[in-house]
Formats: sequence, C-alpha cells, structure tokens
Amino acid sequence: MATYYRKGPALHFDQVIDYFFRSDERTVERACDEFNAYVDPDPEMDAQKERFLNGLMLEWFIFDYLLPSGLTPLEEYVQRNPEGRGGIALGRFKQAAQTQFCADFVIKEASASKSLLVLETLEGGEEYRVLEYAASQQLDGQPGILGMRLVQVDGDWLTAGNPVYYFPVQPTDRMLAMMREESEGESRSFIDMVKTHFGVRDQREPVGGVDMMRDLDVDDPQAVASAIQELRARYEKVRENCDLPLTWEELSLMILNEAESTNPTDLFKRVSADEFPDEETISELASIFFTAWNLLPHKALGGKSPMEMSAECEQEQPEGDAAVEIDPALLN
Repeated sequence: MATYYRKGPALHFDQVIDYFFRSDERTVERACDEFNAYVDPDPEMDAQKERFLNGLMLEWFIFDYLLPSGLTPLEEYVQRNPEGRGGIALGRFKQAAQTQFCADFVIKEASASKSLLVLETLEGGEEYRVLEYAASQQLDGQPGILGMRLVQVDGDWLTAGNPVYYFPVQPTDRMLAMMREESEGESRSFIDMVKTHFGVRDQREPVGGVDMMRDLDVDDPQAVASAIQELRARYEKVRENCDLPLTWEELSLMILNEAESTNPTDLFKRVSADEFPDEETISELASIFFTAWNLLPHKALGGKSPMEMSAECEQEQPEGDAAVEIDPALLN
C-alpha cells in the first residue's frame, strides 16, 4: 500500500500489514481468500489491475476485516501496540481507526495549489475538505465521481488509500437526487464497491477496455471491423437510455481529429449525458469510450489506432528485452 505525503501527517498503514505478515501470515492469507471469494475478480484482468486490486485488498484487511477478537487489524494493532510505537504515531492510528469510512463522493473542487479535494457524499450530501496531494494534482479543476476511504487525523480529513474508481462526469442535481433515492441514504461497503468495479459483472469489461481487446489481432481487418461494430452496438444501446450528445459517427470523427496532446478524459466529458440512470451506465459508457479511443484511428498517429501503434512497438522491441511496468502505487 502506498504511503501518502500531504500538507498533514504521513500515514504509514503499511506498517500494520508488515506486522501481520510477520506475526500471523495465515490470518492475512485467510482474509485474502475471503476477499477474493466475495469480489470474484475478473479472470481477464491484466497485471496492472491485479496489483491495484491487491492494494485495495490490503486496505480492506486493515480497516474492515474482523479478527477473532472482534477488532480490525488496525484496531488490534492500536490496542496491543506490539512494536512499541510512540504516542503520536499510535494516536494517529487510533484516530484513523475511529473515524474511517468509505463512500461514493462527488468532487466539488479539486485544487492542486491547495492540495485539496472538496468532496460531497453521494448518499447524504455531507461535505468533506480533504488534504490530498497526489489526487489533487491529477484531478486539478476536474469534476467527477469517485469512491474512496477517508480518515480524520489531527483535525484533518485525509485519504486512506487509492480511489476504488473515478468517473469524469459532473452529475446534475436531478441525477444526484435519483442516486440518493436509490441508496436510501446509506453508503455501500468498501468490498461491495470493489466488487462492482473489479468483479465479474455480466461479462462486461473494466473501464478502459484494454482487457476486451487483448486478444484482438489488429492486423486482421475483419476482426477489427467486427470489434468496432460490437462497440458501436454497445454505444447505441447506451444512447437509447441516455441523451448522449454525439452520434457514433460524431464520436468516431472527434477521436480521429483529436490533437496529439489531447487528454481523453477531457473528450469523455463531451460524450457524456447530463444525466445517467445508474452507476453501471456510467461505467459502460466509460468502457466504450476508452476502448474506442484505443481502437479507432487518430490523425495524430498517422491514421493508426493506439492499439496498432502499441503492436508495432512490441514487434520492434529487441528479443530478450523486458517491458517496463509501472506500479500504480507510484502514480498515486
């Protein structure tokens, strides 16, 4: 699990994990088995998503898993203080254990200059001002919905781990009202949130669409055309249920003419509807869009798609060279 540095205390929850791995590894293994059995991770998940999911699993273990004592690992660590931590460090762990909660949030403000996220719970509309350096840099000025865990330490609200998900959409008041009515004012559990976004669900692919195209032969025009038609059918189905501003042809043209420096997240906001009936619809549209971004041609790439460019790079890579993978924890 990553350590996050903010304009506030650094929280080293990885120390709790390290202790339990050393002292009671079997308990950690049982917890991981329980987590995987419940979430039912998508078997087609790529290595990067697997690492990210493992981080979420360890977060769940620290904050939510109940030991035979009836305490979570963080609570038991605080109670026993097995490594003789100083009063300040242990006190911060205790505060985190007492205040932690997970929720779906609407981003009201993201300011890189202030290292600040202003979040409003999707369920009840409560507002939290969160000191968070990394996410505020990435989301600076961006709207959206995300799901994550917060803790309050020394009077400041902080994040306790990576967001489980992020959708770059700005919900309308009517959409928020619908979602709040559906939730009945109650937040879903962290593990349910993870299951929604990383478990097998109607055999649909995770946001980004990389897994969907993993076995696609980009050198086979017929296979590519078939994949695009399938993607178009999915898009039209979403468009039937939402008032999407662009037709499939307009979406394809927008991707074709994007500038090389374009952030696809910015374009996704142009595709989004003002209102969505539920989270699954947002997730499906995001999956379609980012898959289309990777699959359709771009003038900035000489008329090729990002998938074609990636395939060419892999073919040109000298034999024996290993591809470099970036740990998501280093990007957050």
